[in-house]
Amino acid sequence: MENDGYVIKVLDRTHLVSNIDEIIKLDRICYSEEMGYPKIYEWTKENFLHELPRKWELSCVTLYENENVGYLITSYYDYDDLIFFHRMSIHPEHKRKGLGESMFNFSIGQGLKYSPTRAVWEFEAIDKLIKHYTKMGCRPLPKQQTLELLTKKNKLDQKETYKNINKDGYRWFVYMNLGGE
Repeated sequence: MENDGYVIKVLDRTHLVSNIDEIIKLDRICYSEEMGYPKIYEWTKENFLHELPRKWELSCVTLYENENVGYLITSYYDYDDLIFFHRMSIHPEHKRKGLGESMFNFSIGQGLKYSPTRAVWEFEAIDKLIKHYTKMGCRPLPKQQTLELLTKKNKLDQKETYKNINKDGYRWFVYMNLGGE
């Protein structure tokens, strides 16, 4: 997919491994304390290389003049027929150009062959993000569905999971119907 010099393509393992230092640097810029994130949000090389279901088909990278300026780490979970978005970064100089929405649409397009019923985002509970995703047509995932999803996805104890999702401002989960309920 090309748009105004930007190219969005599948972020396969080969591209990620050969560009890992550049991608981690981009992640550090986007999730820095200057951008309002605590250090805990930094991903390591291991986070990026962690295997997820269908990750290498659904994740994407945005290039501008052959430079990595954005990425979206995505997977697909058969047990719930859903596309799950794990992590996205866009270099601050390239924000507000529709790249985030284009990457989400690209990944959803890649995943439609699996007949997902929903696409689910997990993100920090920041007002501007909540407004942005609501404008895209997303709705908050009810707490019980969030609990069930996280328990399956992370193979965690429900009591421990519930304790985490009940923290005010901890994480927000939104979803978009893709032909399911």
